[in-house]
Amino acid sequence: MNGHNLNTNVSRLRTWKASDSRRRIVHRVDGPVKLVRGQRKQWKRDALVFSTNRALADGTVFQSSWSWTRTDELRYRYVHPATQILNAPNSGIFHPKSGRRGAKLGILISSWSSNPKKGFSTYEFLDTVLDSTRFRATFVGRSPLQFKNILNRGPLLPADLADEARRNSIFLTASEDDPCSNALIEAIHCGLVPVALNSGGNTEIVSDSGLLFTDHSELMAALEYAAELSRERSYRHNLPNLPEVGQQYLAFFDQVLRRPARPSSWLSKVELHAIATLNGAFGS
Repeated sequence: MNGHNLNTNVSRLRTWKASDSRRRIVHRVDGPVKLVRGQRKQWKRDALVFSTNRALADGTVFQSSWSWTRTDELRYRYVHPATQILNAPNSGIFHPKSGRRGAKLGILISSWSSNPKKGFSTYEFLDTVLDSTRFRATFVGRSPLQFKNILNRGPLLPADLADEARRNSIFLTASEDDPCSNALIEAIHCGLVPVALNSGGNTEIVSDSGLLFTDHSELMAALEYAAELSRERSYRHNLPNLPEVGQQYLAFFDQVLRRPARPSSWLSKVELHAIATLNGAFGS
């Protein structure tokens, strides 16, 4: 059962579990959405996520230690055993390119969401100060800004995004309170040197603290350092690949299966109505 989507027919899933004592449900969560989106009203979604967790799950997977820690700080209760497993991309799509990328160092920025917390004030700053004789910058996704110097390619399919990544050398994310950025992980697996805001789960994904920044001056220093690492091809990441992540999930599933199944409980009609309202309708 996945994350904060809340698009599963909860009643049907409870019936499925109750019909066979061998069945278990592992709940994979991220967030807390209240922090990720910067919207106080999102506490309702977080509360429903963990109500669903306690009603149905036999184990909980957090995508980052940051997400787990923030969940504890906000005092949301969740089912144990619990563990933390990072994400990994499809290596058939997100893989490095051999050979040189060109004279100018390309900086790729990607964000599916146009939420201001995705770092757009930083990208606006970069758009005005980037040295176009040394760097070129490309944005992929949805932006609320009209860039003057950064090329905006709009949203792309995963394979096209990976191709675009391999045409660049550095990946920049200024996303704030992002629990486990798939865009960042995908770019690193494509061979790009990451530069990331020192926030959220970014610090667990970027292995070199010199590539993290907290303000504009540190950003420019981190970009210079990333350029040096890119030219020397000396950046090495320690992220797991998809088979390794799969093995971590299998090991956790085995741990869950060795424990007695937790009895499922019904969510209240109020909670079920709130989930349906948040999503428009239950998924099938």
